[in-house]
Formats: sequence, C-alpha cells, structure tokens
Amino acid sequence: MRMGCIALGLLSNALFAATAKVDPVPNSDVAHRINEGYSVSPIVGYDPAFGVLFGGALFRGVTQPPLSNGSLLAYGTFKGRLGVELRYKAWDQVRSFVSLDWVSGNFYEPYSGEGDRTNPANEINLDSFRSSLIPYFGYRIDHALTLGLYSQVRYRSENGIENRPGARMFGSEFRPAFGASIVYDNRDNQIHTRRGVYLALNGDFGPAALSTQEGAANFTRLDSDLRFFTPPLKWLVLAAQVRAGTSGGDPGFQFRYALGGHDTIRGLHNNRLRGNSYYLGQFEARFTLSRWLRLVGFAAAGDTADRQLSDFHGPVFAKGAGLRIGLPPDFVANARLDFGFANDQSGFYLNFNEAF
Repeated sequence: MRMGCIALGLLSNALFAATAKVDPVPNSDVAHRINEGYSVSPIVGYDPAFGVLFGGALFRGVTQPPLSNGSLLAYGTFKGRLGVELRYKAWDQVRSFVSLDWVSGNFYEPYSGEGDRTNPANEINLDSFRSSLIPYFGYRIDHALTLGLYSQVRYRSENGIENRPGARMFGSEFRPAFGASIVYDNRDNQIHTRRGVYLALNGDFGPAALSTQEGAANFTRLDSDLRFFTPPLKWLVLAAQVRAGTSGGDPGFQFRYALGGHDTIRGLHNNRLRGNSYYLGQFEARFTLSRWLRLVGFAAAGDTADRQLSDFHGPVFAKGAGLRIGLPPDFVANARLDFGFANDQSGFYLNFNEAF
C-alpha cells in the first residue's frame, strides 16, 4: 500500500517537474523535468488509519544522458510498523523509458468488508506483510502520447487480525498480472499543474496458473483515469478527475478495487469501499494565496460494485478543505494538509503533493 507522506527539506533537487516546452525529439524535454543532484530529507506524515508516520527519504536526479531519477523512502510508526518505497525511472535519448516501483511493508490493512455498504463500526485491522513490484516499459509516440507495457507482482502474507492472534481472513498469496497502457499527457507541470489534460487507459490480465492461492481464477481488468485542469483566473485553478474500472473473473483480495484514504474519497478510511468495479469523481478549486501557500476546497463521489454491476447502490459523497504549503527552495513540491468529511467518517491527512 502506498503511504501518503510529506518529505520536509531540500526536496526540489530531484523532483520530477514537467514543463510545456516542446522539442523535436520526444525525450529531449525530460531534462527540464529533473533537477540534478541528491537530497536527503526527514519524513513526517499522518493518516487516520495508521496514525503518525516518520522516517527518511533520499532523492536523486541526473540530467545528463542517460537521464534518470529515483527516490527511496523508509518510514514507520510508533507501534513498530515499517514500510519501504523505491521508485526509479530512466530514459534513453530518443523515445523510450523504463520505470520500476517497489512498495513493501507490514502496516495494518483497515478492513470493513466488501461492497459499498460497509459499516465503520465493523472495521478491523488485518495484520499482514505486503510487497508489490511494478516494472514498466514506455514508448513515447510524441511529447504527449505514450504506449506502455507493465506487470504488477503482488505478494501478501496474512499473519492474523489485530488483538486476535491466529485468526485469518484471506490467507497468503503471490500473484502477478500483465498489462498494457495508453497515456495522453499534455499537462504543463506534473506536480503543480495549472492547465492540461491527462488520460490513461489500462488493461491487465491475471492468470490463475501463476497464483499460489488455492481456488484462484483468471481475471481481467479495464481501468481509466481522466484529469482536466484549467486556470480561469491567475490565482485560481479548477481541477477535476473521473476514474472508472471493472473486472472480469475473480481478481481476489489483492486486485480488487478499493476507495477511501488520502487520494480518493478523503473522509473515508483507506480500503473502506471494495469491489470488482468502481467509479470515482473528484473536483478541486485551488486558490493561490502566495508563492508558497494555497487553499483548496474539494468534493468527491464514488461507489464500488461487489461482484456484478447491479451491485452499485449509489455514490458515497465526501467534501473538505485543505492547505498546500510549498517546500523550499523553489516551492515546486507541496505539503498537503486535508480535512475530509463523509456521511459516517472523517479524516485528517498530512501527505505529499496533490491527490491527483
């Protein structure tokens, strides 16, 4: 599970910042998105499902061919939960790039049940160790359009339920999936976006023969993510996101869709709504107060269908407000403080950069 974190310190030496500059060679604009050098920063974060997070981060950017950037984050809680995230991306001098994302940790998994009508009073914490690895190969048709091939390799070992040693819900499983993507991205900046469109279409397949769980079945998934940004005024950016996905077969516990947490329906706890299909809409109004401070109002609506599309019962709504505090020296990266409210839950989130 990807944890929302805030890295405090000189982060901008290696942050991936996009630019609208267009050059003849598709990858020649990438150097403008990477700042050369190292940076080391402490991490402080908060999530209502996990509490206070702390740790450290290392960032590295290389602007001379071959271009690359990467980050390594290690964090934990006062209760002994630990997590590690490694991300690396490298470009050739023409059109292609490769990336590798690895996330591993033993944080509790909040679990309220399946479907869209779960009760927060029934929430339990699953004690498990999880690790995911996503290698990706991308080929840039031009500066906006990219074709990609990827795999998702997930491992989960369930140790029990908090305060109920020995109890099991879903067991353990190793399982890979393989997919392809089409991405259109003409945003002016991938961290602090003011205008542009982002569209990603993904399809993947998980063969049962490669799963270690007894009774596993094949599954396919189709997923889309559309984002739109426009600045009607110099000090205001309107941002919207629409996401939807559906599954065929049985994706099992690890590959089911989940909503809730710091980047989807803020106000609901992580993993609150689960299902084989989902839809999500989010809207934000981002007001610039100064170079380093912005005020954000947001609203979200989404739903999951447990098994069939007929299992949708209507959207769950959430709303809230937050602050974006620019991090020195160039204020490209942001600390994100959000207060979200749903009808039966609320949450405070201290994270890093935008939700979308």
